[in-house]
Amino acid sequence: MRNSGALIALFAFAFFVTGCVSQSPIADESGTASPPVAEATITEPATPTPYATAKPTDSAASDGGEQAAEIEEPLIEHIGVEIGDYDPSTRSAGDFVFTRSPVFLGKIFHDYGELLNATADGSKTKLNVQPTYLLPMGTKVRALTSGTVERIVELYSGDYSVMIMKSRDSPWRYELEHVINPVVKPGDKVVAGQVVAEVSTHMSQYNSGYGFVEIGILKGGNPPIHYCPYAYLDPKVKGNLTAKISALYKAWEAYREDDSLYEENDYATPGCLTLDPLEG
Repeated sequence: MRNSGALIALFAFAFFVTGCVSQSPIADESGTASPPVAEATITEPATPTPYATAKPTDSAASDGGEQAAEIEEPLIEHIGVEIGDYDPSTRSAGDFVFTRSPVFLGKIFHDYGELLNATADGSKTKLNVQPTYLLPMGTKVRALTSGTVERIVELYSGDYSVMIMKSRDSPWRYELEHVINPVVKPGDKVVAGQVVAEVSTHMSQYNSGYGFVEIGILKGGNPPIHYCPYAYLDPKVKGNLTAKISALYKAWEAYREDDSLYEENDYATPGCLTLDPLEG
């Protein structure tokens, strides 16, 4: 179910994805609108400049690395942030803090494969290639999997992307995008759930002081191919985490008094509207 406010938010979110920030007033928790931010255009360089690089090593892959890459599955043990049951006394569900202020598309959790923009005839669409969380700035961001920090790249938005590999021969990359204050460097070993950085200020001017952070599993170069992260949850944690994502949907819809925000019957799995690989 759509209304005019949702459509406006839809196009604003599409501008965010392509690197353009448009003028948009927001309201604080009390509903008081703040002045619109001056219009600015941000262009992402075709090839990001690495903040630092290192060639990861992995003793398990040093013997027969090609065979290890063939049998490796891109399993993840963490979704990047903490998620929990909703607590009305704190308005929080783990790291997610509920707000009645305007946010993009009315959501604090944007799904993989979510439609961001489309032409009137449906001939062209823009789908979300990385699940996106809306969180208080400074929230700790954690490694999706155990492995080695491959590189840390400075983005067009002035914040960073942290890339992790399981082994040096793996085709898979595990990304945490739009973070600041990284506490790791290329070549560092990390374990799943380890704090590696913080949620940046990116898009906070349009989301009542909350910032965006994105997670991703991807292959390839420019552009890479993305995959639904929640389809690759380790079986040891999958049941618990997918149940928590579904519970977050329901709690947020109840809080916002809009049960149409997450149509789970259309989802391939909680967190993903499709399991298809997406380029971007």
